[in-house]
Amino acid sequence: MKNSYANAFKIDSGFPINHLSFSQRRYQGFRNRTEFDKKRIVLSSKQAYAVHAYDNYMSDTTTILLEEEFPTGHEIMFIDFLEDTVPKYLFLIVNNTMTKTSNLFIK
Repeated sequence: MKNSYANAFKIDSGFPINHLSFSQRRYQGFRNRTEFDKKRIVLSSKQAYAVHAYDNYMSDTTTILLEEEFPTGHEIMFIDFLEDTVPKYLFLIVNNTMTKTSNLFIK
């Protein structure tokens, strides 16, 4: 079931998907109508995440903007975009299973 989301976006993540988030930039376009671009999808397992970009709304190809893997003993508990208008920053909560502590990251 979890990989069906990535299949809908035609993305091969290379890892089992535990978290998925979607964002797109809103702006005032032609004749003052709201338009969207810079679509971003973040896919995450418990130890790795990747941010994929769709720059053209008709394109099926994506570009990987950011990819990171955490070392053994770290587990991603939550990942999301910080804001929708500029899908540039990520908010992460990562648990260290060895020391039983949580870390917050903004990337």
